[in-house]
Amino acid sequence: VALLVVEANSPITHQDQALAALIAESRAGGIIVVNKWDLAASGRTPPAKNIAAHYQAHLPAMAWAPVATVSAATGQNTANILDLTLRIEQRRQRQIPAAALQQLVAYAARRQRPRGAGIGTAGQPGAERPRLHRLEQTDTNPPRFTLWVGPRQSLHATYQRFLGRLLVEKFDLAGANAKLYVKQLRPADRRAR
Repeated sequence: VALLVVEANSPITHQDQALAALIAESRAGGIIVVNKWDLAASGRTPPAKNIAAHYQAHLPAMAWAPVATVSAATGQNTANILDLTLRIEQRRQRQIPAAALQQLVAYAARRQRPRGAGIGTAGQPGAERPRLHRLEQTDTNPPRFTLWVGPRQSLHATYQRFLGRLLVEKFDLAGANAKLYVKQLRPADRRAR
């Protein structure tokens, strides 16, 4: 599990963003650690209630990572980092039952209808709403999931992010660097189901 340490009293830099992207690409779990939290009263930091949203928005490559506020100088919250790291490592090993994944797909489709990618015309990708056939976990450490859609169908990126957020929320995968991939069924696979 990688810890990206940023300073509470300094703006996010391009180097911070580049490091966040490297952590995400490495398949490591992650935590955004906001140091110098004892200086937060200076007014140069976002309000405490918005701190996670602020750092996740400014470090989009690690939007999946929890945010921990600490002060190395005073020791504030530093003991919590090890506990959070161990919890994330457990999350990365988690195997989610197939039935629970299918329930999540059904819930997601009821909550928000899936959209195809593109604006195509009849018979082209994006023209019809894709059918979500099944969601399966394909790996652990880090968790990887594959969503199967119908042949010649696609899934809009916003819907993929929506499903990814649901996976993280429903199965407590924050910090695990879980990834969702979308694949098309072949016509023969479709008949077999």
